[in-house]
Amino acid sequence: MFGNKEQENKVVKVKVNQLFGRAQVRDTVTGKIFTKDAWVEIESKVWDRLKENNFTLNGENHSLLVLNEEVAEEQDNDASDDYVDDSDIEDDAFNGSVLQDTEVEEE
Repeated sequence: MFGNKEQENKVVKVKVNQLFGRAQVRDTVTGKIFTKDAWVEIESKVWDRLKENNFTLNGENHSLLVLNEEVAEEQDNDASDDYVDDSDIEDDAFNGSVLQDTEVEEE
């Protein structure tokens, strides 16, 4: 409540983890949509709420959203590694997740 005002208004950039199989994810609280391709600026207090959202792939937990400074420079962009079988991903909606998968229809 009486915290550092500068910290409260800090903006960070996040996007969807490249390992996640969905095209985009929407925060049900703010309405912001996150994709794998573009960084989205959000307030640090929103990031504090969203950073705990995870998905499971091949028995390992991964963060659904990644912070700009957390992205490895040597990240492998091989397209074959980007495919994720949807059956491997556990749905966090039942666990009270505020993030929602969205489908993109192509014309």
